[in-house]
Amino acid sequence: MTYLEKKKNLKKAIESLSDEQLDEALFLIEKVINQDEKRKEYVIDLLVKESNLFDRLAQ
Repeated sequence: MTYLEKKKNLKKAIESLSDEQLDEALFLIEKVINQDEKRKEYVIDLLVKESNLFDRLAQ
């Protein structure tokens, strides 16, 4: 399936949703985005701590 076909299928699927289903889907997408942001912040924090640890060990 090409990208264009996938895009058309997604558009058809979205158009077939009721307003309630669309609201629920948007809510779930926002929830996933927020969780990903938290994960990104957590990983960045770990990388900074690890970097600081290696800097101290190198001294």
